[in-house]
Amino acid sequence: MGIATGATFLVDGNGTTVDFGSNPNLWLHEVTLQPPGTSGGGKINTTGMRNTAVRTARPKKLADVTPSKGTGKYNPKFLEDYYAMRRTNQQITITHPDGSKTIGWGWLEEVIPSENSDGEQPMVDFVIEWSNENSSGVETRPYVSGV
Repeated sequence: MGIATGATFLVDGNGTTVDFGSNPNLWLHEVTLQPPGTSGGGKINTTGMRNTAVRTARPKKLADVTPSKGTGKYNPKFLEDYYAMRRTNQQITITHPDGSKTIGWGWLEEVIPSENSDGEQPMVDFVIEWSNENSSGVETRPYVSGV
């Protein structure tokens, strides 16, 4: 798999945003945002008593989607709204600076306000877990549209 002729790359991450389907008007005012990644999920150990030099393994059939993490500015009056979205499976859209979108199903797993201190803007760290399952229980991995 190579790079397509004429391919372009993001030059600046500024403008990456996240929107939650259950509350599209609730913003975390993103300062940092990590889109979902993927992991092979580890190995299947196939080592047996007849191996003589090395342990053997095979890849798993199913992949994992890694959590998305971010930091944002927030207004304390909306903290209860953030907390209410925890554990609510919903469609989540991450919009990239080029206008493409990563769309998937998941929930807000963590919302952790930072320590407030003099001369520093209060921030909130958040984690999105991807369920890979829509509201009807159908397997639905995150996908990128508009590229």
